[in-house]
Amino acid sequence: MLAVRTLFATILSTLSETRLFREGGFLIAASLTTNVLMLVYNLYLGRQLDFGEFGLVVAIISVLNLLQLPLTAYARAITHRAAYFTGKNEAALPTQWRYFRKTAYFISALLTLGWLLATPWLMEFFHVKRALPFLLVSPMWIVSVAAAVDTGFLLGMHRFKRVAQIVFIDTILYVSWTVLLVELGMGRFLYTALPLSSFVSFFLGWWAISVEIKAIDVVKKRVVQILDFPWKFFVNSGLAELATMAFITFDVLLVKHFLPPAQAGRYVTLAVVGKMVFYASSLMGQFVVPIVSKEMGSGKNPKGAFVILFGLAAMLLTGALLVLGLFGHITVPLLLGEKANSIVGLLPWYLVGMSCFGLAHMIVSFYQAKQEFAMTLNSILASAMVAIGIVLWHDSVREVSWVMGASGVLSLAFALAQVSLRRTNLSKNFEKLVRTSKEFVRLGR
Repeated sequence: MLAVRTLFATILSTLSETRLFREGGFLIAASLTTNVLMLVYNLYLGRQLDFGEFGLVVAIISVLNLLQLPLTAYARAITHRAAYFTGKNEAALPTQWRYFRKTAYFISALLTLGWLLATPWLMEFFHVKRALPFLLVSPMWIVSVAAAVDTGFLLGMHRFKRVAQIVFIDTILYVSWTVLLVELGMGRFLYTALPLSSFVSFFLGWWAISVEIKAIDVVKKRVVQILDFPWKFFVNSGLAELATMAFITFDVLLVKHFLPPAQAGRYVTLAVVGKMVFYASSLMGQFVVPIVSKEMGSGKNPKGAFVILFGLAAMLLTGALLVLGLFGHITVPLLLGEKANSIVGLLPWYLVGMSCFGLAHMIVSFYQAKQEFAMTLNSILASAMVAIGIVLWHDSVREVSWVMGASGVLSLAFALAQVSLRRTNLSKNFEKLVRTSKEFVRLGR
């Protein structure tokens, strides 16, 4: 135990002296601040708006989050490509950035047109009589893809501090503009906060990446090299992100279908705590693709960097399990109110499952960055286990919580088993056996 503590102390001491770790700390802090502010934002709107308007806000944001899954996968693919060439040949980055930027505007125009054409259907689906909320949101699509390209390149080049500043400003502007409009009695226009913050973030990201690209152009001779878009990474990343969203949302949807409203509400409280724990793993998980891809581009073995990230995530999750699981009977009611007392007995196993799934997701991202995509099946399998398990066992909140815990634990077990099989190179062992046999025969003669 002392040796383990010494090892982690050495790792943390070494990392704290590096620019990468310091910049990563800024991004983690910005991510934490953003999530706290968004929690306050939702609580504020829940108090200030009537149920109908608040429901519409949540519905539109939910639709946007769903539609942005391909955009998230696109940004991850750009990050992967930029990080790889940051390690391999940084001089190739300006040409690639300009190439992806040219195509971004065309894609954004299609997305904007698609949103406008879908507005009548969305109005009918959500039983809304006015198109204004959907029209006010539409300008954000104009810069969405270009912003994804810029942010992807900044992450790939390990400019985490710049990204953290953009994320922080975006959130502050979004929340403050919404509060201002609501306080002025102009709540019907609060949807303008999304395009406003999106445009400001876009220009900040554009300025930041332009500075970096200009510095490379000045120092290094430009390399004219246009590479194809990493479609395999994009598709597999999209599938993994979709499976991850399914894992953390299928349970709530199915519980609302199978259980009475009171029991479903009890489970939703449990799910909120579970998402807090899963989020702890994402704080480190967001660094896997940019760091591992750069190591690959540099021709280095990325396992060491990943082990450090994985270890730090495990430490964060252990802390979260202690605070919210072992001592959940104290902390959770303080956070969510006295009604949370009814679910504290279910927290330990449920949170263990969410922690394991978070670690398994990091392993999937690691192999994606290495261009090994078979591991993506693990995420799909985990979400399928949740859906099938709850369909079969849904008589109580306890049954559903055990299904979620078991699915998370099995997802990590399957991921580790796949890692173990990959480390066993059967062909090399067979060749070694053949050589040994030949040598044995030769000596026998």
